[in-house]
Amino acid sequence: MMTPQQYELIGRLTIEFNEIDFSLEVYALYLVGAREFAMAERLSTRQEYFTQKAQFLSDVLAAILQEYPDLSDLVDAMKKCVAQAKQVAGERNRVVHGLLIHDIKRKRVLLRHKGVDYEQDEQRLARLLTRLSQTNESLAESFFPLHEALESKRNTAIASSN
Repeated sequence: MMTPQQYELIGRLTIEFNEIDFSLEVYALYLVGAREFAMAERLSTRQEYFTQKAQFLSDVLAAILQEYPDLSDLVDAMKKCVAQAKQVAGERNRVVHGLLIHDIKRKRVLLRHKGVDYEQDEQRLARLLTRLSQTNESLAESFFPLHEALESKRNTAIASSN
């Protein structure tokens, strides 16, 4: 049986991951420049799962880099955060989608995910929660400078065309 603390940590993992999942979607839409609700809604509904949202954001970042090579440092910073989000998503999946196994002989609880057993303890869950939280913060910290620089370039292009 898992402890109440383990259940709480898994709940917190789920909530923290949902923030990352939602952020990937929103950041991609803002970087694309979709401010109209109907346009944003149509784009976002095409990416239903985390991996699709992460790929869409990666594609948007590649397009930004193609159009604005001078933003490569900002784009690369965000790409690293997306890669980190994918990695912690895999670890989170092992916990959230794992099958609880009670090893009665050894008096321990394991999680089985895709045929592999993982030790289940509060310290491991707490470390994963910390990594999810840090990933979420890193995504935000990389998004805002990139968004500002991109908006500045777009505004400059609009002003010079008038």
